[in-house]
Amino acid sequence: MSNKLNYHIFKNSIRNGQYTVCKKIYNILANKNLSSDIKERFFISKLVFFEIQSYLKLNLVDVSSDEEFQKFKRVIKKVNNKAFFLSNYQKNSYKKLIFKILNEFYYCDCLIPNIDEYYNFELNLSGTNYKKNIPVITINNWWFQAIGHLFLFDTLLKGIELKLINIKKIFFNLDKEKISNKFFYKKFLNYTKKKKNFSEKKFK
Repeated sequence: MSNKLNYHIFKNSIRNGQYTVCKKIYNILANKNLSSDIKERFFISKLVFFEIQSYLKLNLVDVSSDEEFQKFKRVIKKVNNKAFFLSNYQKNSYKKLIFKILNEFYYCDCLIPNIDEYYNFELNLSGTNYKKNIPVITINNWWFQAIGHLFLFDTLLKGIELKLINIKKIFFNLDKEKISNKFFYKKFLNYTKKKKNFSEKKFK
């Protein structure tokens, strides 16, 4: 099979919890000369696989031997501990990468505690920008695509309620016909109205 096909089997096996399949495909791809595109995708997916393995206390692959992963974890730890500072070029590169990594966690419906250090890394890369007061944010259909997205939205609401995130109001700009889970949509909508976070107007 091609590297691309093997990669997609690996990625979707993570999502479906087929971790023995993941192990087999990981061992294949780890010893292949991958194109730059597949190499980056594989790194992102295997990172999620490694974190799941750690959380579930599985012993499928030797994570310590994956130097690429270990190097990235060292960077995250140092930046989160304020013991290492990145250039603007490095920050921008890591911002793009961490965005893809977090999306991979969401895709795999995998919001395990291990994800917290990646959230912290993203915030530290952004400096103090995230602390600015935001009058209104707009929520679109992306937030209601799958259970992982709903967990993220729930976390956002808790962050606002606990004043950990300086967002005042939420504006729902959705195509209601394309909402995959209308039960949770109504539940979250009523919650924002109850907490007086609901906005009828988009911030301009």
